[in-house]
Amino acid sequence: MGRQPWSLPVIFSFAVLLYSSNCVAQDFNPRLPKLPKLPKLPKLPKLAKLNFDWFKEIPPSPELYKTAPEIIAIRGYPSEIHHVVTDDGYILELHRIPAKSRNSRVVFIQHGVFQKSNCWVISPSSRSLAFQLSDLGFDVWLGNTRGNSYSRNHTTLNARNLDFWNFAWDELGNYDIPAAIEYVLKTTGHSKLIFICHSLGCAYSSIAMINHPKLNDKIELLIFLAPVASCAYSMFNHYNWISQLIYPIEFLMRLIRLGKVADLSPTDARIQNFFCGRMYIQARFCTEFLKIFLGQHFGNFDMEDFQLIQPTLTAGTSVNTMVQFFQNNKIGFGFNAFNYGPRENMKRYGTKASKTYDLNLVTAPVHVFYSDNDYLVNSKDIEWQVNQLGNVKSIHRVLDTKFDHVDFFFGKNVNEMVYNTLFSLLPSATVI
Repeated sequence: MGRQPWSLPVIFSFAVLLYSSNCVAQDFNPRLPKLPKLPKLPKLPKLAKLNFDWFKEIPPSPELYKTAPEIIAIRGYPSEIHHVVTDDGYILELHRIPAKSRNSRVVFIQHGVFQKSNCWVISPSSRSLAFQLSDLGFDVWLGNTRGNSYSRNHTTLNARNLDFWNFAWDELGNYDIPAAIEYVLKTTGHSKLIFICHSLGCAYSSIAMINHPKLNDKIELLIFLAPVASCAYSMFNHYNWISQLIYPIEFLMRLIRLGKVADLSPTDARIQNFFCGRMYIQARFCTEFLKIFLGQHFGNFDMEDFQLIQPTLTAGTSVNTMVQFFQNNKIGFGFNAFNYGPRENMKRYGTKASKTYDLNLVTAPVHVFYSDNDYLVNSKDIEWQVNQLGNVKSIHRVLDTKFDHVDFFFGKNVNEMVYNTLFSLLPSATVI
């Protein structure tokens, strides 16, 4: 039988894929890791345990498909939309819940990867961080980093252009965070602000203060919620396996010209809600499925809120942002810049290896909150990070053994586990 016309391109592509992983990875291991056990797929409840209330329809939320400013207005709070241009031309959208008093302290809240400002306002107001801070009298600002659904404009680039998506943690920290902080301080007339971040938002913030040391003096208080820096001990087996293959995966993504990931369009959101948000049993099943990616205890929220939660988890980011996570997972303990390969690293960093960030240069006063059940940020990584930071004031371990990564903004018991303590650390809302 003759050779198929597509066989040579396929063989060539596969050979290039393997070769690229060998050439690009400075710590390439020719032995592929053992395949992890496949995550268990969600099981439908046994008939004897079925609660027929699960087959009832979930009342559509008036906040479904709404923007963060629209949700803020629906809740009865004032809202503002601001736009900030970074030094490299990205246009970021910030959302504000202004305080009644001009003398109110400013709090800036930064989301993590894949997310947007909605994550701080879709929970019931009584356990939403943004609304509770506003009730306490603070001037609340919500950040949105480049690439998420609010920040897809640029002075010269189009989001449909692959060049728009050429960024990773380094650019988010070096450009987005400083631009947002400087804009907020200039707009409010304050010299300092309180900065609260979650997950990778803390990595961006650390990079900002390392690269721009003067920013440390402009942060009155820095609060890290489940902060990412070292990713060595992530408890997701499939994440650890992907990290071993990240270089050929990255090459493949570049080959097919894929610039963004985890991007849920408005149409996608409606389709997703059709399958996951109309009935309680749908929400329950989809919650079980998401445990594959978010941890076995994902679901610590009211099922009525799932229709608002699911689109918030996929607001989009660049491929490089995710690649950098797996690169840092692969190196063990460490907090490194993006690894472009030996040649490009030499041009950018002056060394064949990627640059290592010195967390000791983060000198703003830091309070750290973490959970033992966090499948993404392991307590060993937290311990390493705390020992590296330059000015840690306190460390707070969540007592609930089932509290996970997204519970820091969605959890039903987030007030008792995190926010009540967080509020006690804050100075008075009014600057005297």
